[in-house]
Amino acid sequence: MKTRIIYLDIIKILAILLVIFNHSHFYITNSTLFENGLHITLFDFCKIAVPLFIMVSGALLLGKETSYKDIFCKRIWRVLVPLIIVTAIFSLMHGDNIKDFVYYLFFGYNDNYNPYHLWYLYMLIGLYLVTPFLQKMIKNFKEIDFKWFITLFVIVVSIFNIIPLISLVFIDKPSFIKGDFTSLFFPIAIGYYITGYYLSKKEISKKTNIISIIILILSVLIGALFMFFLLNKGFEYDEIADYSYITTAIPAICTFIILKYFFNKTLKNKTLNKLITITSNSVFGVYLFHVFFLGIVYETNTIQFVFNFNQVLGVFCLDIIVLIFLTIIVWLLQKVPIIKKFL
Repeated sequence: MKTRIIYLDIIKILAILLVIFNHSHFYITNSTLFENGLHITLFDFCKIAVPLFIMVSGALLLGKETSYKDIFCKRIWRVLVPLIIVTAIFSLMHGDNIKDFVYYLFFGYNDNYNPYHLWYLYMLIGLYLVTPFLQKMIKNFKEIDFKWFITLFVIVVSIFNIIPLISLVFIDKPSFIKGDFTSLFFPIAIGYYITGYYLSKKEISKKTNIISIIILILSVLIGALFMFFLLNKGFEYDEIADYSYITTAIPAICTFIILKYFFNKTLKNKTLNKLITITSNSVFGVYLFHVFFLGIVYETNTIQFVFNFNQVLGVFCLDIIVLIFLTIIVWLLQKVPIIKKFL
C-alpha cells in the first residue's frame, strides 16, 4: 500500500476549492467596501490553484522513471477519455451535432456554454508528453541548476508575462515583449512542474516557513491592490489575473512551502486522514463536473437565503456544498472499477 503524502493531498484540496471559487466569485455583485476588498483578495489568491496542481503533479511524477508506454497508455488516456466525455456532455446539453462536438474538442467552444475549465486538461496532456524527457534532464541537476531553472522559467517568465497588462494600463498600448521573450523559454507550466518536484525534495526549515508566510501575505496584498486599481480603471476580473503572472507565481510557491512545512507528517487522527484521502482522491472528478452543479446549487432556497444575508459568505457556502456533494458522488462512482480508472 502506498504511503500517502498528506501535504500534497491538502494542497490538492485547497487548489480545488480555489478553482471552484474562481468559477463562482461572479455571484458576488452587491457588496460593502469590506466585502468588495475581501472578494478581490480572494480572487487574487484563487489564481494560485493551477500552479499548485501543476506543482503537485511534478512532485509525484518527476522523481520516477516513466516509460513512453505508461505516458500514452495510462497517463494521457486517463485524461483524454474524461475530456472527451465532458465535452460530449456539454454538446448534448445544447443540442449540438457531431461536427460541432469535434470542432469544440479540437478548436474551441462557444462562449455561451463552453466547458471553459477543460483548458487545463490540454495543458496536462502536454506536460505528460514531456515528462520522460524532463525526468532524464533533472536526474543530473545539481542544487544550483534547480535554482537557476526556477528563477528563469518561473520568476523571470512570470514577470515578463505581466508586462503587457502593465503597459496597457500605464501607456495604453499592449507590449509584445511577452511573446518575443518567453517563446525562447519553456512554458511557465514546465517551470511550475519542476518547482514542485524540487520543493518536494527540500527540507523546509522554520526560518524558510516564516519568510514564506511573510512573502505570501505581502504578495497577496500587493496583487489585490493592483487588481483593485485595475478594476477601477474599467478592466474586468478575467482580464487582470492569470496563473502565469508574477503576482500568482510567488504566492503559489510560498503556499506550497507553508503547507509542506505544517503537514509533512501523517496526521494522528485516522478519521481525518481518511477524510483527507477520500477528498484528495476525488479532486479530479470534482474538477471535471463542478461547473455543472454551481448554477444548480446556487438556485436552491438555502443558498439564496445565505446570499441575501451576505454574498461572500454565500459563495463560501456554495463552494463547500458543491465540493462535499461531488466528493461523495465521485467516491461512490469510484466503487465501479472501470470508472475508477478515469476518476
